[in-house]
Amino acid sequence: MPRAVLPGSRMERVFRRDASQGPATSFISASRRTRWDADRLAWIERSADGCDDSVLRRLPYDARGPRMTLIEWGEDERKLTDRVSVLVGSENGRYPSGNTLVVRGESECFVIDPSVDVVARRGAPVKVDVVLNSHAHEDHIPGNKLFATARVCIHEDDVPGVTSLDGLMDIYGLEGAAREGFKRVVVDEFSFAPRPDAEGFRDGAVFDLGGAVIEAVHLPGHTRGHSGFRVANEVFFLSDIDLTGFGPYYGDTWSDLEDFEDSLRRV
Repeated sequence: MPRAVLPGSRMERVFRRDASQGPATSFISASRRTRWDADRLAWIERSADGCDDSVLRRLPYDARGPRMTLIEWGEDERKLTDRVSVLVGSENGRYPSGNTLVVRGESECFVIDPSVDVVARRGAPVKVDVVLNSHAHEDHIPGNKLFATARVCIHEDDVPGVTSLDGLMDIYGLEGAAREGFKRVVVDEFSFAPRPDAEGFRDGAVFDLGGAVIEAVHLPGHTRGHSGFRVANEVFFLSDIDLTGFGPYYGDTWSDLEDFEDSLRRV
């Protein structure tokens, strides 16, 4: 199956289930990334020239983590249910930012895909116990470093992309100067730090937060491990399944069009 060298546009959607309406319907269009491919390509080309390998060394994982405080997001936190809200990134979550889901349980609190804006603001409005990554792409994992004391969970097929910088580059399929240049981008601009402690989950994995349950739904195609999350049968977070005119498919080395189409049928 032919694959593009670089991904194209993205769009995250959050789907909300209303019992009175039956099936889940589109609730909020969380990110419009009509220039995603051009932005990433420009950064790769900019970084490839005069790349110094010493700059690309991975930042070490610090098990102690930074001192974290609760950060209020004000109007940028959009409440979906009593337990679920969205931390809306810059320009409505447009790349290089994104939108982060917060799920408040009685025993634990989860964040899904902590964005560069979460890093810039130095936190979330809850104490984060677990970070869920929908997949291993640079704009979905910046907060893995910030929430260093939290567990990180991602589908087992995408684990290599969060445990090492080279693993992430293998997902993109970049080589030579483009590979080395984009390493610098994901470290400097997306706060990448390897999480060798990351845990892999499988399709159907259930996370019980106390009063709220998150179910992982494997939706491969965008990446091998790309997953959505069903939250308390009220919210369905689809991540990077792109249904705009710029999608729905774009690919890395780890992308597959047939898998993507199967995932679309599933949702």
